[in-house]
Amino acid sequence: MKRRKYPELAPKIDAEPLIAFIIENDGKIPGGLSQQFERWRRSGVDLFIADGHCIRRGCHPFEVFGDAWWDIPPVEA
Repeated sequence: MKRRKYPELAPKIDAEPLIAFIIENDGKIPGGLSQQFERWRRSGVDLFIADGHCIRRGCHPFEVFGDAWWDIPPVEA
């Protein structure tokens, strides 16, 4: 995130599907990640963060978010 030119402009998406996916696949959740879950619930999860979590767990974000993933407006690089 620090390398992105405008990290504050990244679109946000509802975090609940991602949180449920992480809990289902990881089982035990470290303390720092549960605090992150609370922040995501309040303000949504950054598009790039969500993508990274899905890819690290071996799936495409569409599998987690469904059609909501394609409704996100494109971001200029």
